[in-house]
Amino acid sequence: MADLGELKIPAPMRAVAGTIIALTDEVCADLLDEEYASLARRAVAKLARKRPSPIQSGRAPTWAGAVVYALGQVNFLFDSSTKPYATADDLAAAFGVAKSTLGAKAKQVRDLTKMDYGTPEFLCKDLVDASPMIWFIQVDGLIVDARELPPQIQAQAFELGIIPYIPALGRDGTTEWLNGISGPLSGQRERLLVCGTGGPGAGPGRRLPGASSAAPAPAVPPAARFRVTPPPR
Repeated sequence: MADLGELKIPAPMRAVAGTIIALTDEVCADLLDEEYASLARRAVAKLARKRPSPIQSGRAPTWAGAVVYALGQVNFLFDSSTKPYATADDLAAAFGVAKSTLGAKAKQVRDLTKMDYGTPEFLCKDLVDASPMIWFIQVDGLIVDARELPPQIQAQAFELGIIPYIPALGRDGTTEWLNGISGPLSGQRERLLVCGTGGPGAGPGRRLPGASSAAPAPAVPPAARFRVTPPPR
């Protein structure tokens, strides 16, 4: 069973949210995978934190099915070339809810959670890695691909919550960097320095783990000199 406290679900909403999550967990285990189950828990938690929360009314199977249906839409679940793959009819049968009802309620879920193809919070990892929409940011008024920028600016964008991880370090390397774990990660992290921007452990001259103390400063200006913002939607 999911830890509802860890999901930051308010105590008064935990019974309702727990019922919905139990359904999404069951269907995802049978039909999809653990990654979809995790994304569904995150979406239900976000709905539960709304004031007033929409999941207080309506049937649990309808909300559960709509959450998974909405996630399927933005993750191309209904495309037979993807894995996992399922049809809208499969989801309707699994949750015992009419396909038309799921489709209509899924739109409500997407609208309430601001879920779309450019929202990494609700995308599978391989889609996040491959989707250019996730990585477009605005630097000093210019829209650019964050993956092509110097690591200092990547780190600034990450600490501002604009991109899901620091491309120069990779997903796992970013996690270790946040946790303050040193050790061999990727050759790309060597000689990288980061100017802190207010994120975890930030501060002038903050070093990425594994960076040599004798390494010269990068040729690019400090990230703090750039104005980094999300691109216009």
